[in-house]
Amino acid sequence: MIRPELHRLVRRNAKGRPIEKLTQHLTPEEGKPRLRELLEGVKALMRVSTDWDDYNTKLDIAFPRFNETFVLPFAGDLPRLPKPSQEPSE
Repeated sequence: MIRPELHRLVRRNAKGRPIEKLTQHLTPEEGKPRLRELLEGVKALMRVSTDWDDYNTKLDIAFPRFNETFVLPFAGDLPRLPKPSQEPSE
């Protein structure tokens, strides 16, 4: 796993808190381009999501967390909230 290795490499202060960013130890050949791809994917999901719950659902499908249960696919498409009715305001 990458994260435990990054935590091992990062220097820490007397209280045990990191004094460096984890991303400083990513390799320029592989680590930084992969991080850029991840961030671009997350930003794309933000743009196409209708609300916070929709974003979290799509994020769990596209980038599942390790050691967690996958979101099961629904028949058809992703679940969506119905559009609000366009009632004329009085």
